[in-house]
Amino acid sequence: MSNAGGAIVAIRLRKERQIVAALIERSALSSSSATALGVSQGFGSGALRSLLRKGAVIEAGAGSYYLDKPAYDTMRSQRRIRVGLILLVVLAAAAAGVFMNAPPT
Repeated sequence: MSNAGGAIVAIRLRKERQIVAALIERSALSSSSATALGVSQGFGSGALRSLLRKGAVIEAGAGSYYLDKPAYDTMRSQRRIRVGLILLVVLAAAAAGVFMNAPPT
């Protein structure tokens, strides 16, 4: 991944955290306490779409949203597992490369 790609991912994750923090701050944790979000275009709207698609944020009406905390926690846990697996594969590939390039003894 290029440096630009990493920066884009970091910005997107920060926007997700900001959306979640706003919903928690407003106690929007159920359909009865849903609140409007002033999400900007670009990364903010992309982050909101991602949270909606994964079921972590639920739209309760026209522009009102709430956080499904268990779904959000599950989403984050699955993300951590995927990142861990990717790192494991990268490390295994690097180790295999070192062993394949090692001089015979």
